[in-house]
Amino acid sequence: MSEPPLKPVLQKPPGYKDPGSPAVQPGFRPPQRKRVLPPSFHPKKKNSSCCRVCCCCFCIFFLILFLLLIICGAIFYLWFDPKLPGFHVQSFRISRFDVSKKTDGTYLDATMTTRIEVKNPNGKMTYYYGDTEVDVSLGQGGDETDLGTTTVPEFSLGKQKTTSLKVETKASNKLVVDGVGDRLLTRYRSKTLPVNVEARTKVGLGVAGMKIGMLGVTVKCDGITMKQLDGGEMPKCIINTLKCLTQTTTPVPVSQPLVTYLVTNPGGFVKREKKFLSGAKMEYVSPEGLRLDGRRPMEMGQLRAEIGTAAKADGSAVFEMGNTKVIAVVYGPREVQNRSQQISDQALVRCEYSMANFSTGDHMRKPKGDRRSTEISLVIRQTMEACILTHLMPRSQIDIFVQVLQANGGKRSISRLNVSAGTRSACINAATLALADAGIPMSDIVTSCSAGYLNSTPLLDLN
Repeated sequence: MSEPPLKPVLQKPPGYKDPGSPAVQPGFRPPQRKRVLPPSFHPKKKNSSCCRVCCCCFCIFFLILFLLLIICGAIFYLWFDPKLPGFHVQSFRISRFDVSKKTDGTYLDATMTTRIEVKNPNGKMTYYYGDTEVDVSLGQGGDETDLGTTTVPEFSLGKQKTTSLKVETKASNKLVVDGVGDRLLTRYRSKTLPVNVEARTKVGLGVAGMKIGMLGVTVKCDGITMKQLDGGEMPKCIINTLKCLTQTTTPVPVSQPLVTYLVTNPGGFVKREKKFLSGAKMEYVSPEGLRLDGRRPMEMGQLRAEIGTAAKADGSAVFEMGNTKVIAVVYGPREVQNRSQQISDQALVRCEYSMANFSTGDHMRKPKGDRRSTEISLVIRQTMEACILTHLMPRSQIDIFVQVLQANGGKRSISRLNVSAGTRSACINAATLALADAGIPMSDIVTSCSAGYLNSTPLLDLN
């Protein structure tokens, strides 16, 4: 049999009190229950103490790292004593300079060879150079004319080493303004044509076999003229590494040097003359230990020699010693022209010294046969007589003619001393080469070089 259906449970209305429930004491209320919220509504607690600790640790770490870098930099500077590399325009030669006027304008044809001397003054570091771009221009201001750009391959420079970069530039059929071409040609003929050189490269350091970075360097040498180089002046070059770091090469005046002329022959070194160059152009030494022309105290200038330059002479030679250029010719052995001077048991050696009017910057006429020229002629003759085997050529005559084509030392040193120390040494070297070219028997080759002291610093090959 089926069960009877259940009666539905009636809902109690709001506010209904069950009479069967226990009585509630008056004045007591049960505590209200907190509302139950979903988990997404619970606010997260901020961990501010952890962030503060992390920030303090990072600040302390970077502060210690910064202090360590400062200490390491100070130790590196005190130990290695780093110095910027030295750049110097050693010489330049314009082998061709033509200004031609045509119907459609003025054209310039110029060929120029520039030598840039690079020095490493550091004794504990090596410099590494990247590809060097060299720009050369002529003139200044509105007359400045670009002569071309040349790239020199990368190279390295050891401790306290020096190298010379040869830069050849050429402008072929270059169109210039009519007035500019005329002014450039006029200055070129008067040796006052300004030459501007700008070199851009990257320099890296080598310490204990390790290479450290590459820093961009720009070198500018503006307004260099042939007169300045002939006068022995140091061109002013500016080295820019950073915007706030600039080095300028300037001469430092010092006292007068003591000069000693030395000639070496088979008997050893022979002292010829010693004097102070009062009133002459001085040898300056910069705080970096470099002279006016960029050489170190015991460094000689560039040497170049060529024999057989005069076809009609028995022997000839051209000798260049730095910026000094000398030509020497030899005639003989031949018959004695003046019988009264003939020597029966040996050859007669004669010498004549002179300077070309264009050899110095003043272009003044040089007197011939003055006291200074006679003195130098005597020194050269006595030096050559000591090495020539005159007893093998009796009753003969040997004539030596020496002429200075370009004198290093400039106007003041030539006008007051009439010849510089380097010029006298170059004359002796040129005469020796000419004698060898003539096939005259000699006991040995004679070489000459000037030396001196400047504030207790020995100097070699004085200007």
